[in-house]
Amino acid sequence: MLSSWVAAVAVLSCFSSLGSATFLNDCPKDLECCSKLTRRSLFPRTEDSCPVGVKKCCQEYEKIVKLSGSTGLQCGRKGEKTSSVTVELEKCPTEDQKCVHVSYANVGGTFYKEVHLEIDDVEIGQSSPGRFGFNKYCTIASNGATAECWVPLSVVLTTVYQYGSPHELCNKPIYIATHAAISDGNTCWGVGSPIPDKANNWAMSFKLTFECPEVCRKNCCCPPVQPEEPEKSCPFGTAFGYNPKCPADGVAHCDYYLQKRGCQRWGWWHEVSHDDVKTGYSSVLYANAGQNNLGKGQQVGSATLSAVSGGTQITYTMKPGYGMNEAHVWITCNPIPTWNPPTEKPNPNPCAPGQWAINSGCLTSGSRNTWTYVWPHTCSKYYVMFHAATTTSGVCTPVTCGYVDPADE
Repeated sequence: MLSSWVAAVAVLSCFSSLGSATFLNDCPKDLECCSKLTRRSLFPRTEDSCPVGVKKCCQEYEKIVKLSGSTGLQCGRKGEKTSSVTVELEKCPTEDQKCVHVSYANVGGTFYKEVHLEIDDVEIGQSSPGRFGFNKYCTIASNGATAECWVPLSVVLTTVYQYGSPHELCNKPIYIATHAAISDGNTCWGVGSPIPDKANNWAMSFKLTFECPEVCRKNCCCPPVQPEEPEKSCPFGTAFGYNPKCPADGVAHCDYYLQKRGCQRWGWWHEVSHDDVKTGYSSVLYANAGQNNLGKGQQVGSATLSAVSGGTQITYTMKPGYGMNEAHVWITCNPIPTWNPPTEKPNPNPCAPGQWAINSGCLTSGSRNTWTYVWPHTCSKYYVMFHAATTTSGVCTPVTCGYVDPADE
């Protein structure tokens, strides 16, 4: 039976050799293979290359025709002597085209006297070597040690397949019968399947298939991949917990504006019952809501009071895309004092969040999204202010810890 076929190392085109690949400075930005490189194994191995760490990419592919294989050469019906036959598609020695090159290796202790070759696109039925159609393309070396046949591919196309283009051979079978007469009186056949003929011999033929892989004809070097800049926390603005008892536009009167406590700034304070804390009291955090106008600001998160064992829990939760650099909370069981210098200057200053008793300090990583603090007290009525120095993600000079109250406070 037919032995295993060994693929040739060289990949050969029907028209011309691939030659030296050319690498350009940069691939087009939209060249998909720069990110996927699913066909990287098809690159011709050339001296030209891309810089270390830069991916190579193919801009243009060419489908080539390939034929390659080898089988044993059995001499004598019982295989008294053996050798091998190799088939390759390669450049003709005397013509500027490709040839089906059939090589007969040396049969030890003998020399070749005759060689014969038949090629067909169907199983060969002719077992008389002298009548084979491609014998004239075969020659024997001057010392008789080897023999070879060079059949132009154009001849195979027109006389065997009646095709006009080499690419019509893709995935098509080719049947080959190789015969030789050697000096010890034996005849030899390329190992394969028996030829179904009435002639009293043990003729064989073998089958190959034309392959048409794609190889790269035009290469380039992908633009270097720049490492992604790590996400930065950028300053977004100061935020206060909104009191829904006040109007959203900040125009109408409301006792819960910070201005009502003598502060020269926007913001709100809260008066919360113990029952509300037991069920969970929540305030929306608004950043940059100048003049207490929610339309000028942005919801960035929420602040919640809840009753827990051992006191009152304060929880800040930021919306996706926002964070906190610092969180500040004023919480007492007594009304918030008024700031009215020089006669009234309570300490800490209720208008300066950086001075409030509950201060998260510098928040990093996950704590910038959620922060919790347990105040170890409970009240029948709570007086509360929620504040945060907020951040958002982007390209910027990263925020640094250390909240500073505005000068007018």
